[in-house]
Amino acid sequence: DRWGTGPKPRVVKAPLAKGAKRTLKLAANPKPSSDTTPVIVHELEARPLPQVSNISPDTIKSAMQALISTRTGWGTEPSVSGVRFAGNLNRYFARRDGWGKGPKARKVTAPLAKGARRKLRLAKVIAPAEGKPAIVHELEARPLPEVSAIPADQIGSAMNALLAEREGWGKSPSKSSLAYAVGSSSVAYTGDLKGFLAQREHWQSGKASGSGTQVAAISPKSTISDAERTRCSGNLSDLANKRTILFANGSSDLSDSSNKVLDEIAGTIKRCGSISVRVEGHTDSRGAASRNQALSEARALSVLDYLVGAGLDRSKLRSVGYGETKPVASNNSRKSRALNRRIEFTIE
Repeated sequence: DRWGTGPKPRVVKAPLAKGAKRTLKLAANPKPSSDTTPVIVHELEARPLPQVSNISPDTIKSAMQALISTRTGWGTEPSVSGVRFAGNLNRYFARRDGWGKGPKARKVTAPLAKGARRKLRLAKVIAPAEGKPAIVHELEARPLPEVSAIPADQIGSAMNALLAEREGWGKSPSKSSLAYAVGSSSVAYTGDLKGFLAQREHWQSGKASGSGTQVAAISPKSTISDAERTRCSGNLSDLANKRTILFANGSSDLSDSSNKVLDEIAGTIKRCGSISVRVEGHTDSRGAASRNQALSEARALSVLDYLVGAGLDRSKLRSVGYGETKPVASNNSRKSRALNRRIEFTIE
């Protein structure tokens, strides 16, 4: 029978609030004056739903025109920051009537520019004489440029003449051999126009000799014995195999650490006597083949220029680049690629 009833309620005294010294005394609820006083009940008022009445367009138009005409006289309302409406309605209306008029214009003296000592004097504008007409330049009609048609026969004859002239030029030598013959000596091509024209004249000699093409002048063959050739080739190979001819990464600029071995190579070539040496540049297979070819040619030419600066005759030297076409090891590892990046010297 006691299930769900729970324990009997008991009176619990609420603790005092922090800092309170005594409990608050509650005011007694006033009782109604009489038990027979009826309860005030407000009757429910029936409020109909709002309905939208149709307004004729003429009424709307006339009201809008009246509103616009009223606002036209107000002018432009000033910004909120400039209005200090303190509740004085008459003052507000007076200020509203002055909107759009702005303050009276006043003269302002412009300051001098920085560093100026006095202001500039403006030239007086001379008014044109009375009765004299103003000078007005007339608009010139300029026709649009027109492209004239060129007859096909004229184009064909010009092309045939150009091709006939170019046939006598011969074949330009490869970039790997940058020497041209002037007289009996071989001079390095440096990009000057006179040298290029002299080189082109040398190319034309191949046409006259019946070969049809003419390559760049190469260094003459060596005149030493086979034993001396073998000895000199071994010495040059030993020096080149030291792997101390170094360049900047992806460049043909020689490193300063390469000067010592290049000086030794120059001394060896001098001691070998009348020999002609071909400087060969090689790269690994990383990157584009065309870029590797150009890089090998540029590096071989840099070594040739250094040897000439060391006192060797340029006519006894020739540079050539093979790019990545003649590897001595696979390009699968870092060590093998370092072996393929090399400079070799061959006695011709």
